Amino acid sequence: MDLKNKRKFENQIIDLEIEIFKGNHYEMGFQQGKAFKDFIHKGLKVIQNQDAFKSMKPKFFPTNIFWKIARKKASNWLKPYIEKHAQNQADRVLGIANGADLDEKWIYLLMSTELLMDTADYEIPLEHCTDIGIKSERSLYDEHIIARNFDYNGFIVPFLRIRKNMPNGLYSSIDITATPLPGTFNGINEKGVFIGTNECQTVEPRKDGLPASILIQEALEQCATTQEVVDLMREKPRGSTNAWLVADENNDIRVLEYTSNVVCERVPETGSIKGWIIQTNHYHVPEIKKVEVPLNALFGKKAPIVRQGVPLGYSSIKRFNQSEKMLKNLNDGKISIENLKNILTDHSTDPEQRYACLCRHDELMQTAASMIIKLKSKEIYLSIGTPCENGYGLINFDDI
Repeated sequence: MDLKNKRKFENQIIDLEIEIFKGNHYEMGFQQGKAFKDFIHKGLKVIQNQDAFKSMKPKFFPTNIFWKIARKKASNWLKPYIEKHAQNQADRVLGIANGADLDEKWIYLLMSTELLMDTADYEIPLEHCTDIGIKSERSLYDEHIIARNFDYNGFIVPFLRIRKNMPNGLYSSIDITATPLPGTFNGINEKGVFIGTNECQTVEPRKDGLPASILIQEALEQCATTQEVVDLMREKPRGSTNAWLVADENNDIRVLEYTSNVVCERVPETGSIKGWIIQTNHYHVPEIKKVEVPLNALFGKKAPIVRQGVPLGYSSIKRFNQSEKMLKNLNDGKISIENLKNILTDHSTDPEQRYACLCRHDELMQTAASMIIKLKSKEIYLSIGTPCENGYGLINFDDI
């Protein structure tokens, strides 16, 4: 298949299915669990057969006992933090479990993998996601835009869904998430606040705290501005090490690079790249870069064979540089939705090593969802699966 020939988007709009959940958090969770029940149970079977999860089990240990112990340990570890610092999301976990006729410990086990993956590791590739924020002065529409590719192991694509969450007394939001999860990795709320997260790795000890998906859900429900997201992040215990692109409809776009110990901020730079900001899977702020896993360290012998001997930062740096190059090629011109679609579907970074491209198709990693959002008008262009093949659907937040 010639992937480049797939990148023709003018006037191409696909249909999107959106699930709406409303009420208190238990009720929203129950609705979600019931609506996605079959996909949740099927997804758990698929996950248990993934090499990354199977490798955690001791060789001769019975499979059913291993998963029972893993669920219990994850729940005992994570549940107290979520109940203490994000009770609404704990209520939603219980609702999802009851709606899907599922042991809630499975959901805590899935969320715990977010925290385990962020610790220093030379065997597990963390090459998830590319985010771009465009300020209004560079936008063709005189409003700021975000563009994001959500990358993950390809097995997750059939289990992704678009939700509109309408919690009692809090802000509504639209997001893309995996069917069993209460939280999300990318979404926008009714106030025009967008958050997307990219995983990073550090060598410093990680403190116990909330996974990124829970923190994002809390922020989307509670925050009306980028600054309020920053304040919430500094207040809540952070169990993961990530970099978030955060933007609001008032043109305040920042990247929050954080660990359990510190939250640092980056803003769009001036000069030759004035008007945009890019984030992939490595840090930029000197204060936090000191504790980052060395980007030139090589994946070890236990890593997937296609990654062995490759620098940890190869994909992240390549995607960052290619995004920047394509934006610079637009010179001082106004940036359009079509420009951003062309960037998010790009395969030209390195034809010999597809895992460094912006639109991912390799053996381990796939662009599972893609989105472009005009934050003030809240027009949302979405694609589930690789956007070069599937195209984008268009929805307006207030019409759902």
